[in-house]
Amino acid sequence: PSRRSGVRAALVGALALFAAGLVWTAWLADDAFITFRCMDHFVHGRGLVWNVDERVQAFTNPLWLLLLSAPYALTDHVYGVAIGAGFLTTALAVALLLRGASSTGVAAVAILALAGSKAFLEYSTSGLENPLLHVAVLLAVAAYLAPGEPESRAVRVAAATTVAFLTRPDALLLTGVLCVAVWLERPSLRSLARMSVAWIPAFAWEAFSAVYYGTWVPNTAIAKLSGGIPRSERVDQGLDYLGNSLRWDPLTLAVVALAALAFGPRPGRWRRRESVVVVAVALHLAYVVSVGGDFMGGRFLTTSFIACVALLIRSTPGHRTLAAAAVVVAILGTVTPRSPWRPRPDAIASLDAVDPAGITDERAIYYAYTGLVAGGYPGWGRMADGDPYPPALLAQRNLEEGERVQVQAQVGMLGFFVDPELHILDVMGLGDPLIARIPLRSADGTWLYSPKLTPYGRHWRVGHLSRSPPPGYVESLETNENRIKNPDLARAYDAIRALTRDPVWSANRWTAFWSLQLGEFDDAFDAWREVRRRQVLRVRGK
Repeated sequence: PSRRSGVRAALVGALALFAAGLVWTAWLADDAFITFRCMDHFVHGRGLVWNVDERVQAFTNPLWLLLLSAPYALTDHVYGVAIGAGFLTTALAVALLLRGASSTGVAAVAILALAGSKAFLEYSTSGLENPLLHVAVLLAVAAYLAPGEPESRAVRVAAATTVAFLTRPDALLLTGVLCVAVWLERPSLRSLARMSVAWIPAFAWEAFSAVYYGTWVPNTAIAKLSGGIPRSERVDQGLDYLGNSLRWDPLTLAVVALAALAFGPRPGRWRRRESVVVVAVALHLAYVVSVGGDFMGGRFLTTSFIACVALLIRSTPGHRTLAAAAVVVAILGTVTPRSPWRPRPDAIASLDAVDPAGITDERAIYYAYTGLVAGGYPGWGRMADGDPYPPALLAQRNLEEGERVQVQAQVGMLGFFVDPELHILDVMGLGDPLIARIPLRSADGTWLYSPKLTPYGRHWRVGHLSRSPPPGYVESLETNENRIKNPDLARAYDAIRALTRDPVWSANRWTAFWSLQLGEFDDAFDAWREVRRRQVLRVRGK
């Protein structure tokens, strides 16, 4: 009895520690406000858009946006809604995780691992979609590993996959594997039909996206994947992303590695369900590496991490093994220089928040201003106290002086807090349909916008693929007329304007839709690449 009461106390203590850590690290990321600007437009009847004068999907998380829309519409308090949603959704994720625990002691160590993972703890708030994605992955893994006949499990896995897809489409690479695996246990058309019913919301969103935005994928994906960056460079950057995690947050990948060792496919047991989950995690990590990871350290690893914790919490280690695991978790979660349990980041911390590969400790950059219990950023104050965002004040002043179109590089909080009528031309292309499609390299490999190496050793920085607006583009946005100087690029922009500005059902718009889908303007972008290449070489004296 005394041992059992001690183990229960350990679980209560781990939960209290995790809750304290969640409050201690709570913050909002600048990128979250890209979604919030679109949400604000939606709630106030201006459309599900980035700029009010064109239909562009600048967010990747439609379900997260829609879930936050209702409380935001009622309160008009984005900070409280975003932080509160992170807390509540993470509480749901923890409850789902504990349902699968093999014992109270294992549950206590698992919660300790959540508290020690820098990536999981910090992105359980942040305003980004991670906490909802954690819930979706836990639902999918639980449904897949549950006892019972395959058909009913397949429907539950399919439903969780829909939640994951609508939260972040690339999560399909993890949960989709579970869908295939559970269906193959007893394949039938009836089972596939029932799974398809669970997928209807995902199909409906894709249909809406094609009709409303004129694209099947978010504009953010087009911006990040259409630059023409060599795959080898992306993979190298993706490996740097894993290396960054090992240095700054070793516990996260250590948990993934432990699950792979414990449950990974080996001769004689490759058909075990746990092995299939490990394969799904491996495929997801391979995808993360293939796209170059992200500029936010650890953000894309929390999905794999929580799936592996869901596996390990079902294991039955001995008492000594469990005690040793608790010690290792505590050490890995606290002794590293970037541990989330270190003192709160202040304004100085933001000066040392980027590693040599351009990967950031994003919370260290923004915490002083957006942290829930932050001390405040000098001259700015605290967002939690309602202090205004100074760059937005400057943009607002410029708008009032007549600058209705503004070229910006850091657009999240600025975009949310400025007047919604301001048209923000995002040089990263996340919210701009033309900039997103402009390639970064010429056919012969010349870098068109960063001919010199960046401080991060490449001609590009992950997540920050900046392109200069082509001549005449700003004037085009100011006048709502195509004034782009280059005739080839102007021809492509005519189609993009029709897609994003013409009435949804107009014949001209649907002609443009199919032309862009079929690549009929690829030659126009190729011609622009050659023009830009000659300009770059001329500047370099070649």
